[in-house]
Amino acid sequence: MSKYLEVICPECKKVLLVDRITGEILEIRESAQTDSAAGDKFQAAFNEMKNNAKKNEEKFSHSRAEHESHQKQLEELFNESLKEVKKQGKVEKEMRNIDLE
Repeated sequence: MSKYLEVICPECKKVLLVDRITGEILEIRESAQTDSAAGDKFQAAFNEMKNNAKKNEEKFSHSRAEHESHQKQLEELFNESLKEVKKQGKVEKEMRNIDLE
């Protein structure tokens, strides 16, 4: 059994370290909980998870839009290059030594 008691003050929510024999307050500590987390911890964690999910969805949507834009640019570049090749006409392929055998 410990020589000390840890008592939580109902008013200020501080932790008091009290000697079991004399009843003297030896130490006063701040509570582990902050004011923002003083409510329902599960609800706070759930809300944080929901907010993170929304942020992740926004990031994904932004990334998807960038990817689609990049794909469109590449497609336009390909089509322009294809038109250039068609304008030039038929391109003769060079003969290689292996083709002669």
